[in-house]
Amino acid sequence: MKKKPYWGNHFWAKGYCVDTVGVDAEMIRKYVKFQEKIEKDLES
Repeated sequence: MKKKPYWGNHFWAKGYCVDTVGVDAEMIRKYVKFQEKIEKDLES
């Protein structure tokens, strides 16, 4: 497994569908939590 996370500027954007082959549900949950934290930090 790669050491770097799968998410980044190019992996997923609001309103876009991505191919999740090789990405498990836990990885997607972590990504969503990460994005929520970023949005919360930007709001404050």
